[in-house]
Amino acid sequence: MKTLLALLYSATLLLGTSNATQFQNFYPFYQTTLTTERPDCHAYYNASIGAHNTSNPNTCKHMAECLLKGAGEINKGDWSSATVLLGLTPSILGMAAPTIEERLQLLRERPILGFLSIIAAPSLMFSRPWIRPDHPDKKRMSWIRQHTYGRDPNPYWIVVQYLSVALAAANVIENTIRLGNQTIISWKCNMTYLELAWALLAPVPPLVALIRYLRPFAKKPKEDEDLEKDEDRKIHRNSEHVKASETGEATETSEATETSEATETSEATETREATKTKETSEKTKASDDQVDFCEGLLDSFTNICGLVHVVFGTIVLSSVQFIGTLDALGVVGRFTASALIVQFITMTQLYGEPDNLAKPRFEERVYGMDGNELEKGEGRRETTEQR
Repeated sequence: MKTLLALLYSATLLLGTSNATQFQNFYPFYQTTLTTERPDCHAYYNASIGAHNTSNPNTCKHMAECLLKGAGEINKGDWSSATVLLGLTPSILGMAAPTIEERLQLLRERPILGFLSIIAAPSLMFSRPWIRPDHPDKKRMSWIRQHTYGRDPNPYWIVVQYLSVALAAANVIENTIRLGNQTIISWKCNMTYLELAWALLAPVPPLVALIRYLRPFAKKPKEDEDLEKDEDRKIHRNSEHVKASETGEATETSEATETSEATETSEATETREATKTKETSEKTKASDDQVDFCEGLLDSFTNICGLVHVVFGTIVLSSVQFIGTLDALGVVGRFTASALIVQFITMTQLYGEPDNLAKPRFEERVYGMDGNELEKGEGRRETTEQR
């Protein structure tokens, strides 16, 4: 764990995190327009910073208004387009990134890889609350996993997976830090780490979903317990009969013994088959029609947390100022690259159900004019006779 954190930190440093003071460094396209062309604004701002040793909200807002007054209408329109693009990013990338349930499954199977993948793809795809919980392990496995299922894991491929996800997470962290340092939030001007907070809050919904797996919510029905007790009694009775026959305590004749054993065997077989049929039908009905209340409530709360996270990201990213559309495309492109890497690696890890790989092949059946099924070869003969 410490090694991966060190790798993540080193990758962040290599990507060149910007620690510049606010209003001193902007994105490249408007760097000259917002710095050298407005010396009066920067002189007032630097004087206020020197007097108070910090940037208060009023000073920050006055500086932003000064820069906006000197900007042309075309530049303002470009900045507005960039805010629209960034505001749509959490919702659009959520469709390309893994769902909350898929993140949870990966987090349970490979915790470190799952946690890094959540940071690397902070855009969440949530489901509607108050509906039946979704279980990805009951779905068909992805076509990527079909080509690797059943093969021995390659250690080099595992290293590539961890390295790719760690670099993707570092890319997201550095991207959010740079976005906060080189822009401002219109409703919270002097805070530069709201974008980073949005990325770091992404693990909250999957961790909430993990709670329902910490204890067994689905208790065993009373009918199943009674059936198990009956089976134990039958097994105990049969073992006593075997012991009695081995020690010579049985005094019945061989024919009566054989008859009674055959009768008991047939009765036990019928009882066991009836019990299995009943258990299968009850379990199928329970799994199809019943959802535990606590599990459904936690699943709905998880999706609500995902909804809140997406709304928070939309508010933060749609409120940034002083970034052009071309620079915003670079920011969104980096988020997209990390999300696609995480989605690919997640689909290579989730197993799904192997039985769903082989679809049943139905035999070709031919029916006559009267609706009865014909054997092979009779369909052509009947057609010829009709002609």
